[in-house]
Amino acid sequence: MPNPYKFKLKEENLFEMLFVFTTDFNVEYRVRFTKANAFFSEECQYCFNIYEISFINVNEKRGFDVRIRDTIARIIEYFIKEEGHSVMYTCESIDQKDYYRSKLFEKWISLFNDGTYQIGFKTLEYEEDNYQLHIGIIANIDEIFFNHYFEHLEIPG
Repeated sequence: MPNPYKFKLKEENLFEMLFVFTTDFNVEYRVRFTKANAFFSEECQYCFNIYEISFINVNEKRGFDVRIRDTIARIIEYFIKEEGHSVMYTCESIDQKDYYRSKLFEKWISLFNDGTYQIGFKTLEYEEDNYQLHIGIIANIDEIFFNHYFEHLEIPG
Protein backbone atom coordinates (compact mmCIF):
# COMPACT_ATOMS: atom_id res chain seq x y z
CA MET A 1 0.00 0.00 0.00
CA PRO A 2 1.36 3.35 -0.98
CA ASN A 3 0.91 5.70 1.95
CA PRO A 4 -1.88 5.14 4.48
CA TYR A 5 -2.67 7.67 7.17
CA LYS A 6 -1.76 6.88 10.75
CA PHE A 7 -4.70 5.33 12.58
CA LYS A 8 -5.40 4.39 16.16
CA LEU A 9 -7.69 2.11 18.07
CA LYS A 10 -10.14 4.37 19.88
CA GLU A 11 -12.58 1.91 21.48
CA GLU A 12 -12.70 -1.80 22.08
CA ASN A 13 -15.13 -4.14 23.82
CA LEU A 14 -16.41 -7.71 23.38
CA PHE A 15 -18.61 -6.80 20.41
CA GLU A 16 -16.75 -4.12 18.47
CA MET A 17 -13.55 -2.23 17.77
CA LEU A 18 -13.39 1.37 16.55
CA PHE A 19 -10.41 2.83 14.69
CA VAL A 20 -10.02 6.50 13.76
CA PHE A 21 -7.82 8.52 11.43
CA THR A 22 -7.70 12.08 10.14
CA THR A 23 -6.77 13.04 6.58
CA ASP A 24 -4.47 15.85 5.45
CA PHE A 25 -7.68 17.78 4.70
CA ASN A 26 -8.75 17.50 8.36
CA VAL A 27 -11.49 14.97 7.65
CA GLU A 28 -12.03 12.41 10.41
CA TYR A 29 -12.91 8.84 9.51
CA ARG A 30 -14.19 6.15 11.83
CA VAL A 31 -13.79 2.51 10.92
CA ARG A 32 -15.88 0.18 13.05
CA PHE A 33 -15.81 -3.61 13.28
CA THR A 34 -18.94 -5.09 14.88
CA LYS A 35 -19.70 -8.75 15.62
CA ALA A 36 -21.66 -10.06 12.63
CA ASN A 37 -23.54 -12.85 14.42
CA ALA A 38 -26.93 -11.50 13.26
CA PHE A 39 -26.06 -12.31 9.64
CA PHE A 40 -25.56 -16.02 10.28
CA SER A 41 -27.81 -18.86 11.32
CA GLU A 42 -27.50 -19.98 14.91
CA GLU A 43 -26.21 -23.35 13.73
CA CYS A 44 -22.97 -21.78 12.49
CA GLN A 45 -20.48 -22.59 15.20
CA TYR A 46 -17.67 -21.13 13.11
CA CYS A 47 -19.16 -17.69 12.52
CA PHE A 48 -18.41 -16.18 15.93
CA ASN A 49 -15.13 -14.79 14.61
CA ILE A 50 -16.60 -12.64 11.83
CA TYR A 51 -16.97 -8.88 12.18
CA GLU A 52 -18.83 -6.51 9.89
CA ILE A 53 -16.93 -3.41 8.82
CA SER A 54 -18.48 0.00 8.43
CA PHE A 55 -16.83 3.36 7.99
CA ILE A 56 -17.99 6.92 8.05
CA ASN A 57 -16.66 10.32 7.07
CA VAL A 58 -17.53 12.19 10.27
CA ASN A 59 -17.22 15.66 8.73
CA GLU A 60 -19.14 14.68 5.57
CA LYS A 61 -16.61 16.55 3.43
CA ARG A 62 -16.29 15.23 -0.13
CA GLY A 63 -13.23 14.86 -2.32
CA PHE A 64 -10.93 12.23 -3.73
CA ASP A 65 -8.03 11.08 -1.55
CA VAL A 66 -6.46 7.73 -2.43
CA ARG A 67 -4.91 7.56 1.03
CA ILE A 68 -8.38 7.03 2.53
CA ARG A 69 -8.73 3.78 0.56
CA ASP A 70 -5.19 2.77 1.50
CA THR A 71 -5.82 3.47 5.18
CA ILE A 72 -9.09 1.54 5.32
CA ALA A 73 -7.43 -1.38 3.53
CA ARG A 74 -4.52 -1.24 6.00
CA ILE A 75 -6.94 -1.25 8.96
CA ILE A 76 -8.69 -4.32 7.51
CA GLU A 77 -5.33 -5.99 7.03
CA TYR A 78 -4.39 -5.19 10.65
CA PHE A 79 -7.73 -6.48 11.92
CA ILE A 80 -7.33 -9.81 10.11
CA LYS A 81 -3.62 -10.36 10.78
CA GLU A 82 -3.19 -8.91 14.26
CA GLU A 83 -6.62 -9.44 15.80
CA GLY A 84 -7.24 -12.78 14.05
CA HIS A 85 -10.77 -12.07 12.84
CA SER A 86 -12.52 -12.43 9.50
CA VAL A 87 -14.16 -9.33 8.01
CA MET A 88 -17.53 -9.04 6.32
CA TYR A 89 -18.82 -6.05 4.39
CA THR A 90 -22.35 -5.44 3.19
CA CYS A 91 -23.77 -3.23 0.45
CA GLU A 92 -27.52 -2.65 0.58
CA SER A 93 -29.74 -1.92 -2.42
CA ILE A 94 -31.81 0.82 -0.78
CA ASP A 95 -30.36 3.58 -2.96
CA GLN A 96 -29.67 1.33 -5.98
CA LYS A 97 -25.89 1.87 -5.66
CA ASP A 98 -25.18 -1.46 -3.97
CA TYR A 99 -23.63 -3.18 -6.97
CA TYR A 100 -21.18 -0.33 -7.57
CA ARG A 101 -20.18 -0.13 -3.90
CA SER A 102 -19.63 -3.87 -3.87
CA LYS A 103 -17.40 -3.73 -6.97
CA LEU A 104 -15.44 -0.80 -5.54
CA PHE A 105 -14.82 -2.68 -2.31
CA GLU A 106 -13.71 -5.77 -4.26
CA LYS A 107 -11.22 -3.58 -6.10
CA TRP A 108 -9.91 -2.10 -2.84
CA ILE A 109 -9.41 -5.54 -1.34
CA SER A 110 -7.62 -6.84 -4.42
CA LEU A 111 -5.03 -4.08 -4.00
CA PHE A 112 -3.74 -5.48 -0.71
CA ASN A 113 -4.43 -9.19 -1.21
CA ASP A 114 -1.02 -10.70 -1.82
CA GLY A 115 -2.37 -14.24 -1.74
CA THR A 116 -2.61 -14.44 2.05
CA TYR A 117 -6.39 -13.90 2.10
CA GLN A 118 -9.49 -15.74 0.97
CA ILE A 119 -12.21 -13.52 -0.43
CA GLY A 120 -15.73 -14.62 -1.23
CA PHE A 121 -18.93 -12.92 -2.32
CA LYS A 122 -22.62 -13.66 -2.17
CA THR A 123 -25.81 -11.77 -2.91
CA LEU A 124 -28.86 -12.38 -0.74
CA GLU A 125 -32.18 -11.45 -2.30
CA TYR A 126 -35.67 -10.84 -1.01
CA GLU A 127 -37.85 -10.80 -4.12
CA GLU A 128 -41.03 -9.69 -2.33
CA ASP A 129 -39.29 -6.53 -1.12
CA ASN A 130 -37.12 -6.10 -4.23
CA TYR A 131 -34.15 -5.99 -1.87
CA GLN A 132 -30.60 -7.21 -2.36
CA LEU A 133 -27.68 -7.41 0.03
CA HIS A 134 -24.22 -7.86 -1.48
CA ILE A 135 -21.86 -9.48 1.01
CA GLY A 136 -18.13 -10.01 0.91
CA ILE A 137 -16.06 -11.91 3.44
CA ILE A 138 -12.29 -11.66 3.81
CA ALA A 139 -10.31 -14.15 5.90
CA ASN A 140 -6.79 -15.47 6.32
CA ILE A 141 -5.88 -18.06 3.71
CA ASP A 142 -5.61 -20.70 6.43
CA GLU A 143 -9.17 -20.15 7.74
CA ILE A 144 -10.54 -23.69 7.35
CA PHE A 145 -14.21 -22.79 7.91
CA PHE A 146 -14.31 -20.08 5.23
CA ASN A 147 -16.71 -21.93 2.89
CA HIS A 148 -19.06 -22.71 5.78
CA TYR A 149 -19.63 -18.99 6.32
CA PHE A 150 -21.53 -18.66 3.06
CA GLU A 151 -23.72 -21.69 3.77
CA HIS A 152 -25.02 -19.97 6.92
CA LEU A 153 -25.57 -16.43 5.67
CA GLU A 154 -29.02 -14.91 6.10
CA ILE A 155 -30.51 -11.42 6.06
CA PRO A 156 -31.19 -10.33 9.63
CA GLY A 157 -34.82 -9.83 10.29
